[in-house]
Amino acid sequence: MMENKKQAGKAQENRREELFCLPRNYRQVGQEHSNIAVYIEDYVMSFVHYIGKNSTEEVGIAVLIGEKRTLEKKNCVFIYGAVLVQNINLETKGCFSKEIWEKIYREIEENFKNKQIVGWMVTRAGINMEPGKQLEQLHLENFSGKDKVLLLYDTLEREECFFVYRKDSFIKLKGYCIYYDKNPEMQEYMLKKKGNAEKEQVSDYVVEKMKKKLGEMENRQKKQNRRKRLSVNIVVIGGIVLCAFALQQRGLKKQVFETVETFKEEKKNITQQLDTPKYTKAPEQKKKNQTAETKDKKKNPEETNTEEIPTDKTETVSQTMQNVYGEKQYYTIQPGDTLVSICMKEFSSLERMDEIMRLNSIQDKNKIVAGQRLKLYE
Repeated sequence: MMENKKQAGKAQENRREELFCLPRNYRQVGQEHSNIAVYIEDYVMSFVHYIGKNSTEEVGIAVLIGEKRTLEKKNCVFIYGAVLVQNINLETKGCFSKEIWEKIYREIEENFKNKQIVGWMVTRAGINMEPGKQLEQLHLENFSGKDKVLLLYDTLEREECFFVYRKDSFIKLKGYCIYYDKNPEMQEYMLKKKGNAEKEQVSDYVVEKMKKKLGEMENRQKKQNRRKRLSVNIVVIGGIVLCAFALQQRGLKKQVFETVETFKEEKKNITQQLDTPKYTKAPEQKKKNQTAETKDKKKNPEETNTEEIPTDKTETVSQTMQNVYGEKQYYTIQPGDTLVSICMKEFSSLERMDEIMRLNSIQDKNKIVAGQRLKLYE
């Protein structure tokens, strides 16, 4: 069964490769490489230039999103997204921490669903266009894998260059291709980041002045609402007293009661129009959901006890647990995998990385071998 599934998966991948074709509108920059080609979407390249021009830090960093394809026996890397990495210093050891990677994966999930990390980008004014040992070490620790791309961009010379790590060293590509597509995901992400950058450029003085004006306007509005409420109350009470007096004179007590009730309802309507709370539906909806859940539990009392297991059937329970977790207790390392990618693939978090290193007696998180079997649970 497993072999049939693998064969079916390979056949499906071959069909996808046959259906996939190169973009119609693209422009070659430099010369083609013999066995690898990089295609970067125009919006992504403009965002790279934007990071280099407007970055408040000395170094601008982004993670490149896309996919890999094999076309006519040539490995092609298509880049159609970039996620900005903030609050990171390349000079410090372990700068790509768990928190940084969690933010990166969260932004990828929010803006570029079901997409892969195909490399990263570093930009700086006057950057050396040949990656040194520091960038090589960071690439191996965080972006190891086949044909992972490193893009260097010099903001002074306005020059970019692509590298691919192969055979223990970086290979400088002679050229790359820029292709043009609609790419709505990258457009929306650029608008978000550009909007945040424009907000950050506003001076603190202007912000404080605006806050002060807004506070004065709110206080003024509150005073006006209080005066309106007071005048409404006086009018309502005066009307009630006059009507009650007039009706008492005529001896019609029932009409007095009815008029009082009508005046109360009018008072409530007027005060509600003056004071409309902003968030009133959420707690009511929570109460409705809670009451609906309690009603469902009362209607189906048997469902609440479905998880109880008889004490005399522990052997069958252990067998079923082994069937459920039998294949998930271990993970076989694939080419290009890292402990970071394995943790995010299996647990969607990096919290269990230390536990996996302890279970498998791994001293260095970067030294794992393809084909090695990792134990995921005790």
